[in-house]
Amino acid sequence: MNFNNVMKINYDKLFSFMCKNGYLNDVKKLYKLKPTISTDDKYAFSVSCEYGHLDVAMWLLEIKHMIDISADNEYVFSMSCYNGHLDVAKWLYEIKPTIDISADDEYAFNMSCRNGHLDVAKWLYEIKPTIDISVHDEYAFRLSCMNGRLDVAKWLYEIKPTIGISADDEYAFRLSCDNGHLDIAKWLLEIKPTIDISVDDEYAFRCSCMNGHLDVAKWLYKIKSTINISVDDEHAFRESCDNGHLYVAKWLYEIKPTIDISVEDEYAFRWSCMNGHLDIAKWLYEIKPTIDISANNEEAFRESCENGHLDVAKWLYEIKPTIDISADDEYAFGYSCKNGHLDVCKWLYEIKHAIDISADDEYAFKFSCKNGHLYVAKWLYEIKPTIDISADDEYAFGYSCRNGHLDVCKWLYEIKHAIDISADDEYAFKRSCMNGHLDVAKWLYEIKPTIDISTYDEEVFRHSCMNGHLDVAKWLYEIKPTIDISADREEAFRMSCANNHLDVAKWLYKIKPTIAISTMNEHAFSVSCINRHLDVVKWLYEIKPTINISNDDEYTFRHICREGNLDVAKWLYEIKPTINISAKDEYAFKWSCMKGHLDIAKWLYEIKPTINMNNINNAKQTIIKWLITINIDIAYKIVNDEYILYKKIKTIKTDNIVFNDKCCVCLEEPNCLTECNHIMCLDCVNMLEEYICPMCRKQFEFCYV
Repeated sequence: MNFNNVMKINYDKLFSFMCKNGYLNDVKKLYKLKPTISTDDKYAFSVSCEYGHLDVAMWLLEIKHMIDISADNEYVFSMSCYNGHLDVAKWLYEIKPTIDISADDEYAFNMSCRNGHLDVAKWLYEIKPTIDISVHDEYAFRLSCMNGRLDVAKWLYEIKPTIGISADDEYAFRLSCDNGHLDIAKWLLEIKPTIDISVDDEYAFRCSCMNGHLDVAKWLYKIKSTINISVDDEHAFRESCDNGHLYVAKWLYEIKPTIDISVEDEYAFRWSCMNGHLDIAKWLYEIKPTIDISANNEEAFRESCENGHLDVAKWLYEIKPTIDISADDEYAFGYSCKNGHLDVCKWLYEIKHAIDISADDEYAFKFSCKNGHLYVAKWLYEIKPTIDISADDEYAFGYSCRNGHLDVCKWLYEIKHAIDISADDEYAFKRSCMNGHLDVAKWLYEIKPTIDISTYDEEVFRHSCMNGHLDVAKWLYEIKPTIDISADREEAFRMSCANNHLDVAKWLYKIKPTIAISTMNEHAFSVSCINRHLDVVKWLYEIKPTINISNDDEYTFRHICREGNLDVAKWLYEIKPTINISAKDEYAFKWSCMKGHLDIAKWLYEIKPTINMNNINNAKQTIIKWLITINIDIAYKIVNDEYILYKKIKTIKTDNIVFNDKCCVCLEEPNCLTECNHIMCLDCVNMLEEYICPMCRKQFEFCYV
């Protein structure tokens, strides 16, 4: 690739793109041409590993030693396993043996099994035999069955014969049938003949029919002829028709001729028409000529027109010429125009010239313009030149501009010069700019140079910046250099940073170096951190090292941890080691636990082992298991195989309690008296939310024991 011939390009994005696609030679050339390129952007390294380009990943690590391989809870390692790149996973483990293989509840193992990468799964199990194979209710086994990975499922069963084959209501069996994996379904039934084939209202049978897996359906019926074929209002039959599986529908009708074909207001017929399955619709009509073709206000006809199934619509009209073509305010005509089905529109108009083309305030015309169907709009105007082009406050023009359909815009203006281009507070111009349609915006300004570019406190400029449309922003500034770049408290700058449009932010700062970077309590910096835009964050800190990183009681750091952004959190701590990690009652640690960010929680504990762990509620299972290993004072219970944390109530010892009743919750022997004078046991007390008494609904702070 000759980079010198490229006039305008975002080199950082190009670099990442090449890494993602494995173009190592081009990556090296670009780096040589642009040594200042953002190689520390973790994205480049991450995607090269994720997509299996080991040579690119090795080169990136060679030129940038500071890459955090374990960022985002071992994302890079997990995704290389997810996609089956064993060579990449092995290399990562070789250069960093401390990688947490089990991060995010055995994600790497689970996904390698789910996606059929048996070699990866075996290797993970080999280097860590303590992997929790059954985490998340046998996820690895269930999903390998669901996705047809018989080799993986057999291996999992081989290394753990006690695996819960029937976990989650026979999930493995149900979903293997649902997805047509007959070999897996047969194997599961072979190793566990007591599988409940009919669980969840004949799920396996219903869904195998729904998805067209006739072999599975026949096998299920063969091994259990008492299957309720008609369960859930003929679900199997209805959905096989809906999805176009005529062979399944015919077989079901053959083994049960009493099937209610018309259940749910002719559902099977209506949906086969709506989805264009003419063969099914004809067959249904053949076996039941009394079908109500017009059910649900002509839905079969209306929706077949809307979806462009002209053959279906013509057949329906042929067998019932009295169909109300104009039902629901010209629905069939309006929606076929809206969706660009000109053949349907013309046919409808041909069989009924009295169609109200302008129904619902010119719906057909407005939406054909809005969706860019110029050929439909022109035809409508041709057959009815009196169409109100400006209906609904210039809707057709405004929305064709908003959606970038310049050909439609020009045609509308050509046939009606009196169009109010500035209708609805410059809607056409504003939205074309905000959505990045520079060609439309330029054309509008060309035909009306008096457009108010700065309306609503520079709304157009602000939103084009925040949406990353640098070309639009530059053009606006070019035609009006007096634009207030700092309008609405530097919103253009703040939100371009927040939305990761670094090119826009840099340009704004270049043309106005006095921008108030720290306005609104360091909003630009704070939100960029929380949104994980590290390149933006570093640039902001570079141009203003006095940024208040700890504003609002460590708001930025706290919320970064809450959202699981370990790389940003580490960088902040690196540039300011005095950050108060425990601000707001251990907010950072507490929320990282509650949201399951184990990597963050471990890191916070590593840099501050004295963290107060007593205020954590609703933590994820992996977090609770880890907390138990590092803090013996953590109060927890195991209920239905789930770990539950609770905060121990303050107790006051006394010899003056007489228990004359059972615990008011569990009805077992009591051992405490609440502050509000009710008899309970401490186990039940500690399980109460916010310590609200179940008897008087008052909150109490201590118990007598």
